[in-house]
Amino acid sequence: MADYGFRARNGSNEIQIDSAYRNFALRDKGVITATGGWFHGNFRQANAYTSRNAGIVAFRSNGAATLYGISPSGSGMSLNFLGYQPGSAPVTIWWYVFDEPVAASIPTGERYGLIVKNAAGVKTFDSRIDYMRTTDFWSGTLNDVPSTSSGLPPNLALRVYPGITPAIIQGNMCNSQTEVPIGVGPGVQFMQFRFWQMARQDGSYMGQTICVEDYGPNATPSNWPDIRRENFSSTIIDVTGL
Repeated sequence: MADYGFRARNGSNEIQIDSAYRNFALRDKGVITATGGWFHGNFRQANAYTSRNAGIVAFRSNGAATLYGISPSGSGMSLNFLGYQPGSAPVTIWWYVFDEPVAASIPTGERYGLIVKNAAGVKTFDSRIDYMRTTDFWSGTLNDVPSTSSGLPPNLALRVYPGITPAIIQGNMCNSQTEVPIGVGPGVQFMQFRFWQMARQDGSYMGQTICVEDYGPNATPSNWPDIRRENFSSTIIDVTGL
């Protein structure tokens, strides 16, 4: 049970800030541009480095993009992004890392505010820190996300969040791959497909689509294993001013 703190209410909700309060706070951020370096001409790859070695990653981008990997890099982490944009246009990605508030830095110039600690003296809340502001939980099935054929502009399922700048935290995504034969007989050839669930932010809109990465036809099969993920989940947060 919380021993001290305060509770704030409005017309439809309430929040209690006390010695048991838990939330994530901004730990690191950056901007990268994906310009190339991928196997398919319509896709762009870029890696970002954060000196932090743990946390939750959110991002927004001006083209369709996905966070396809996170790996240790020195004392920090490498964030691996893949963007989709027909032609040669780059994809700009703004990324954010959130973690426990004791590990978050105080924004420059913030000298006054409210701090709440628990009985052990550990800080549980500091009003000077940029905390994660959760806006929406977006989940569904493969059928809820439209596909984007290779070379075409992103075909997006859209949600609008008036008055904020949305970013996405990926959970499970409908990423898949398959290989299919083309034709019959001794001259059969093979096509390979990867399907990437991606997101794009535009103003107060967040959109999601499944971009198709295609290869072939090839005379020799690649023997890709079939992978099909039917469900997705993601969290939308407000990064206005961050």
